[in-house]
Amino acid sequence: MASNDIDIKLKLDGERDFKTAVKDVNAELKNMQSALKLADAQAKASGNSTEALAKKEEALTRTLEAATKKRDTLTQVVEKARAKQEEAAKALEKARSAENANAEEVAKAERAYQNATNRVNEWERQLNTAEKEVVELDAELKNSGKEMDNTADSSENLTKQVAQFSKMEAATKIFEKLGAAAQKLGDQLEDSVEKADSFESAM
Repeated sequence: MASNDIDIKLKLDGERDFKTAVKDVNAELKNMQSALKLADAQAKASGNSTEALAKKEEALTRTLEAATKKRDTLTQVVEKARAKQEEAAKALEKARSAENANAEEVAKAERAYQNATNRVNEWERQLNTAEKEVVELDAELKNSGKEMDNTADSSENLTKQVAQFSKMEAATKIFEKLGAAAQKLGDQLEDSVEKADSFESAM
């Protein structure tokens, strides 16, 4: 049997490009995660102000985009790895079923298949981790949106309360002025009555 018939390539077609792509997206994701940590710290330091939460939500969105990009890239790698594993399995079966099968060729095909299987497992583990990260970031982004809504509602309620308090304060001042005017009028009336009584006594 010709060696070339079962000489399965140990490297995936384009694997170097895939590794480079995964490396690049990992670097991008780390930068986004760093920016997210900073935004989260700033939000906590500001008491989760609306502006700080908006920056955090923006950082979360960009991080989710990077994580999704990584997941999609790994999905392509896994698909390619599985295809290579299937090719290796077929070559191994062919080597084993060949007439006058060569033990050395069979062993070589077995190693190629095992290598292909190991690569599938390795890429699938990375893909599972990437999927988990996407799910967690998506959930965090939704929670951030709820925080934004709650903060906005709280700010609106506070504004209404301040406005209501201002109206009450203004009304109180008006009543105080009216009370003072009424007191002054009462004093004037009392003084007039006293003067009238004095005049009558004098008569």
